[in-house]
Amino acid sequence: MSMSKALMETIKNNQLQKVIDFLEYQRERFDIPKEKLEKNGQIIYANGNDGTDFDWEANNRLCEFGYGVEDGSVWAFKLLVNKDGSAEVYCYPNGEMSPIDTVKDDRFMSKLEVEELKDFMYDVADASMNWDMTLEELGIA
Repeated sequence: MSMSKALMETIKNNQLQKVIDFLEYQRERFDIPKEKLEKNGQIIYANGNDGTDFDWEANNRLCEFGYGVEDGSVWAFKLLVNKDGSAEVYCYPNGEMSPIDTVKDDRFMSKLEVEELKDFMYDVADASMNWDMTLEELGIA
């Protein structure tokens, strides 16, 4: 699906900014400097395993957004945005194997906003064969 530039800007400024702000708040809450995270704390869109469409249809959510730990082997913070508009962040600030905290927001976005974000992420990532890239590398942050 190809969307207009105006709609893409709206999604970037609204839905994508919510993702960035939610993750940034968690990073700051645990006082983790960006320099201690993979790619200097740039947010990653992890669509490389399944792709946006698969996660949407099979798992009822978008692919993960998050920060990796410095060596890139595990997540430091992982955000799941679900079809129903809810979201949860799993916090592994020091690369723990199990999250030490989980933060949920049942009203993170409307269902329409999530679907628009899904289409947006598919267009900028999957459709262009861009896998597991940062939002900066995708040119959207």
